[in-house]
Amino acid sequence: MFDDLVVVPRELAFQRRPEATTSTRYIAIRSRSGKPFKILKAETPDPGIVIATEPFAGGHRLTLSNILPFEELDGKEVVVVTDSPTMPRIAIPFRIRD
Repeated sequence: MFDDLVVVPRELAFQRRPEATTSTRYIAIRSRSGKPFKILKAETPDPGIVIATEPFAGGHRLTLSNILPFEELDGKEVVVVTDSPTMPRIAIPFRIRD
């Protein structure tokens, strides 16, 4: 069985910044086979990050806003739970780079 869902990007990369400037990132999730699927839940490691989900090109787009890309986020994950039998849990890590 192959993973039917395509997730872009596979990680959320940020440059390390000392100042508190918020950022927004987008995640697109689509089905290779065209089968409809639902996003049941999406969680972030920081309760201040706001997630909005909307239909997008045969799948879903998640908008993550109010992200403060501090070092503490590095390696933590956005977790998306779907009703897809091949990918019920999708984890997208945060990467904070110099």
